[in-house]
Amino acid sequence: MAAATGDQQRLRDSVPTAAPAETHTILANQTIYQGAVGMQVAGKARNFVAATAGSTLLGTAFRQYSAGASDVTTADGDPQVWLRGVQGFLGDAGGLPDETYIDKTVYFLDNNTVTTAAPGAPNLGGTLRSIRQGLFWVEF
Repeated sequence: MAAATGDQQRLRDSVPTAAPAETHTILANQTIYQGAVGMQVAGKARNFVAATAGSTLLGTAFRQYSAGASDVTTADGDPQVWLRGVQGFLGDAGGLPDETYIDKTVYFLDNNTVTTAAPGAPNLGGTLRSIRQGLFWVEF
């Protein structure tokens, strides 16, 4: 599977979502597409990249966020919003989850794909809740 290269209309489950995280700084040279998984490193939001030291999982981008050659910091009243809850993702063919992984941890491989194989520390992911509609429904 491939990382997101455009905005995603991310499907969300009927389970209520958790309170969103908010950030104010996007790392330079990043375009984070709507629905793509984001992470924070050293106080700057960026696209998810597996096994990034010092990273924190933010959630999926509420809308597209972009920065040019320099970091972009938004005003206090205009944060970047990161959604959490149960959301549907693609699965990695090399580590495709099956029903034996229900209620177990699956890991984000990139900003659009989950896998059963831990990609390297730190491993960021969530709990697989179901497999349906060709998607892997992960709570994080």
